[in-house]
Amino acid sequence: MRASNKRREVDGRAAAYAEKARLRREAERQADARPCPYCGSLMTHKRRVQCGAPECAKKHNTANQRRQQLKHKAEKGQWLTDKYQVTRTCIQCGITWKTRPARNAKYCSNTCQAAYEHGPERLVDPPPAWFRKKLRKAAKAARGTRNTRPWVVGNCARCGDPFTTALTSDLPKYCSVQCKARDSASRRRALTAGAKITFVRRWYIYERDRWTCHICGDPVNRGATAPDLDAPVLDHVIALTRGGTHTEDNLRTAHFYCNSVKRELDLAELT
Repeated sequence: MRASNKRREVDGRAAAYAEKARLRREAERQADARPCPYCGSLMTHKRRVQCGAPECAKKHNTANQRRQQLKHKAEKGQWLTDKYQVTRTCIQCGITWKTRPARNAKYCSNTCQAAYEHGPERLVDPPPAWFRKKLRKAAKAARGTRNTRPWVVGNCARCGDPFTTALTSDLPKYCSVQCKARDSASRRRALTAGAKITFVRRWYIYERDRWTCHICGDPVNRGATAPDLDAPVLDHVIALTRGGTHTEDNLRTAHFYCNSVKRELDLAELT
């Protein structure tokens, strides 16, 4: 480094020159500043066409695309996006319209589709698309299939209500998600106690015991649900805490009240 440069750095003249040049450039930018055409804020950069805000950039891009469209329309006689569209003709009324090539449409409206498929008498009030779809599904269900899956009919293993549903990978056993969740909770309680479990048909046990409480011998109320005192529940003859199993041969019908009084005791201990 030359000695003159060292002296300039030591006495601070280089920093003063740099600051002076920066101020001069800043003054030139402020003198050339012009407002943004969209929001009015000052733009100090001479090559900017908008201030850079997201709203202004979006407006500028829209205006630029519009200019390109108008230029293409003036030169070619059609809009720029028309080359990506095809012309379709309605097979019912003969009206032509433009659409995307991927859309293989045959009708210009739902009215023309209904008239072509069902006759002119459906022109007044054609059914909506969602209703026609439900009619097709109902027709398939009446024939015994919905898409490629057969329909099954049965009684819920927990509440006994009849249900109809499409066949899945497993044979349906419950009428609703609530019944399935309640039955899963019973099995989970037995697993927590370390008991042996099998699939339990609650409705079958009620019918087997003739809807009679095995503790007091009185009939249970079929329409009641817990926590009603006379509601039907299942009672483990040998309690799970005493090594009982969660199987149909260890379960009996009981009142909700009688089962609450019995707890984990045996009938001999209860009397």
